[in-house]
Amino acid sequence: MLTIYRRHLRTCPQTSVTYRRCKCPIHVRGSVNGEKVKRRALDLTNWEKAQEKTRLWEIQGSTALTTKDRLRSNDKPPLKGESDSGSDGPGLISIDESVKRFFAHLDNCDLSPATIKKNRVVIQKQLADFCLDRGFIYLSRLGINELDDFIGTWKDSPISKVKKMERLKSFFRFCSSRKLNFDDPSVALRKPKVIDSPTLPFSSDQM
Repeated sequence: MLTIYRRHLRTCPQTSVTYRRCKCPIHVRGSVNGEKVKRRALDLTNWEKAQEKTRLWEIQGSTALTTKDRLRSNDKPPLKGESDSGSDGPGLISIDESVKRFFAHLDNCDLSPATIKKNRVVIQKQLADFCLDRGFIYLSRLGINELDDFIGTWKDSPISKVKKMERLKSFFRFCSSRKLNFDDPSVALRKPKVIDSPTLPFSSDQM
């Protein structure tokens, strides 16, 4: 039998491992068909999705994810060097950690406070909130489809979207260059079309 529980973050005021309303990571322990599971991260924060995932494991008698399981959990096949166990390890760097490293890099680049602030709005606030709502913990969970969904939440003008997309691409280029992710999903993003208002000549009255 598998049992799911939360491992609360230091910033979370909750202590009960069965508390369902916070967004702390969910882990699982127990056994299924003789296979022991010792404190394995599910890479989820949604309690219902965690129950569905472990229930499917119990039905199939193994914690080895099937193709159907991957599609239902919106997961990606493990990349080269990435563990399929859900535990921390090479190739499974968290989104929070990658964001911290990105802004430490920006601080070292002596950029203006205004530039860093604009990046914080897109990366540290909007992207982080999006990942929290979707239950994404690890950077490898963010592919082109997830980025499309994220950009779809923007309510900005086309020119503002272009600027924000540039900051998003900058973040993923950094992660790729530092080997924090195995590929850069942002390279497939297309910038929205911006139609500039034509510059008209002065009228007779203006002249």
